[in-house]
Amino acid sequence: MSVCFMIIYIKLTIVNDELINFLDKSKDNLWKEVFSVVLDSCVFMTNVSDLARWMTDTHGTYVVRSLLEMLGGIITPLRSKKHQPHERKLPDEIIIAKKKLPDEFLSMFEKVFFTFSQMEKKQVVEILVHPSGTPCVCVMLHVASVQSGDTLQVLCEKIISSCQGNNFSTLTILAKDRTGSHVLESLLDSGHSETCKKIYEIFCSDHSQLIEYACHPVVNYVVQKLIVCPALEEKYEELFHLLLQGIEDIFAENKFGVVQKLAEQCVKLGKCQSKFVSRLLEAFQCKEEERKVYLVPLIASFSTYDAFFSASENNNKVPNLKNVLYHGSLLLQTLLKFNNPVAIVKSLTGLPAEHLVKLCCDVAGSHFIDAFFSSPIVKLKRKRLWLENVKDHLQTICCDKYGSRVMDNLWKKATMKMKIIIVENLVNNESDLSSNQYGKHITRKFGIKQFGQRRADWDDFQIRQTKKRKNFEEVFSSRTEGGKKKQKTKTS
Repeated sequence: MSVCFMIIYIKLTIVNDELINFLDKSKDNLWKEVFSVVLDSCVFMTNVSDLARWMTDTHGTYVVRSLLEMLGGIITPLRSKKHQPHERKLPDEIIIAKKKLPDEFLSMFEKVFFTFSQMEKKQVVEILVHPSGTPCVCVMLHVASVQSGDTLQVLCEKIISSCQGNNFSTLTILAKDRTGSHVLESLLDSGHSETCKKIYEIFCSDHSQLIEYACHPVVNYVVQKLIVCPALEEKYEELFHLLLQGIEDIFAENKFGVVQKLAEQCVKLGKCQSKFVSRLLEAFQCKEEERKVYLVPLIASFSTYDAFFSASENNNKVPNLKNVLYHGSLLLQTLLKFNNPVAIVKSLTGLPAEHLVKLCCDVAGSHFIDAFFSSPIVKLKRKRLWLENVKDHLQTICCDKYGSRVMDNLWKKATMKMKIIIVENLVNNESDLSSNQYGKHITRKFGIKQFGQRRADWDDFQIRQTKKRKNFEEVFSSRTEGGKKKQKTKTS
């Protein structure tokens, strides 16, 4: 039996503990043989020179990573490999073993970690900036965070101390490296709180330098990790104000992910939400009351007010919304989760119908409209107002690939009055909808033909469907609440 086969065999048992349940006593000898071969295979990692050579080898790095994952009982997601459509995608989060692994495995990991800690600073830095060495260090950090807090603290201190010369210049160089930056991200993901605070001090000591980092094509990902790091939540308001001062520069460099993480953290912590919206209004040049109505299309296209209206030949005419960016839609969806999303809601309900149709029929914008109708914070009268504004264009929306999906989701959340408004504006175009590849599904699901021929039967059917859905939601919510109570009693 080859070592590669044993690696795959043990990884399968980590992912699916049902395989272990099928192992009867007759297979105990097989497992003992597998464990002994794996441990023997790890002996080379207890030598400093061998470990450094294998970690930086193009092919050896995969062996080291797989062995470290097995010893720690985890599987980390692949970051570099691009999966083909027919391949099974690994999850984005770390998979942790469901069964306890042998004590010898953790003991061997401690030996490997001790070997790494014995390396000289120069060796560690070379591994950190090496395309093959960086993933090994990331896996080691993940294993240490799952299995041993003490080991994690010492490992983080070893990495930071190795980059300590010349005012931590090596650490900032590491952050600018496309591969090495992943080490800093892993430190912030799974690192010790003191290490995270040290990284925060290094990167946030100079405000102008922090804005440069946020605009950098690589370091901006480290800044994003700083924003969402659990160990730095108490520093969030300080970091928020520092980054918000340079938000125009961040937008100009198209580093929308930094702004998105700020918005997500505002939602999570419930802090700085009004300041964030106020700063957005200022950045998009729509702080005046008459301009606020265009906040949604400006964010959706990431255009300032002057740039948006300069595209129109006639300054008095509102220009069409030509494109909706993915990050623009994502930011709008996050803003709807704020405690008081009045600026976004008022803008959406006050836009011209052409803008609303564009949002519905766009691959990214359609998700924003879905979020608007599924939001428990947005009042029902605002949703009705939106529907009234767009009711004359419902046929266009229903005959679109993405618009039809928006209408389908809207129908599930709509009240009886809203459903009547929808069908009344579609019933005269029933034949056109039926001949369209997307509209025909809307015709069948909404019962448009029945509405025009047997209105009483349609009303009765919709009322019964609404009651069924309400009863189902009540049963589902009661079961989930009961499950949560059981979990609380078990933990207590």
